[in-house]
Amino acid sequence: MAHTFDTKLRTTGADNPQVQSYTVGAGATLMVVGIVTAGATARAGGVPSFNGDPLTQVDSTRVATETCAELWYLVNPSIGTAYDLVIPNTGTKTLYVQTSTYKAQSGKTSGFDLGTGNTGTSANPSLTVITTVNGDVLVDTLGDGLTSVPTANSDTLLSSTDNGQHIDACQYELQASLGSATLSYTIGSDDWAMVLGAWKEVDPTAAVITDLKQFDTDH
Repeated sequence: MAHTFDTKLRTTGADNPQVQSYTVGAGATLMVVGIVTAGATARAGGVPSFNGDPLTQVDSTRVATETCAELWYLVNPSIGTAYDLVIPNTGTKTLYVQTSTYKAQSGKTSGFDLGTGNTGTSANPSLTVITTVNGDVLVDTLGDGLTSVPTANSDTLLSSTDNGQHIDACQYELQASLGSATLSYTIGSDDWAMVLGAWKEVDPTAAVITDLKQFDTDH
């Protein structure tokens, strides 16, 4: 068994904060938020939140010449009604935001496995991770300075949009068996920034025990 896809929503805006209403489907255990901006100045303002719960960043904000990319996540997001995803934006940059949610199999929840990111000036950007557990879901976000959307992508496309100065794109993979996974896009050469995360299925009881051990260590 593996994760399954729940739902998605792409929004744009330059408000501070940028707020979008999102309804997480019943049984969803993971929310992933990709944020792309234009230019070489990263979004400012801090950590996004969903229904008041802070998200966690994958890797780091990747900054290229013409675009920046971020990837954030929340395990066990609030479900059952529409709640607000709030993204601080003190620089009032236009944010291109792709939110998506996923479900671990019955009796499991989601936990972060690993992530990576990179920038470059080349065609066909890609990132690779080596997952550690069967049934991971992998999600990426891409900002690319080429003003033409990718002609192909390796996995299931969430969105791909030409924004005039750059493009933003996101895709996901539902990986049955652990091991090496590469997510890529087919697009001409230009500067790009990309982040990729992978999330595994975990026993909720084990997750609670891990949290308690970390609490004891911290205190």
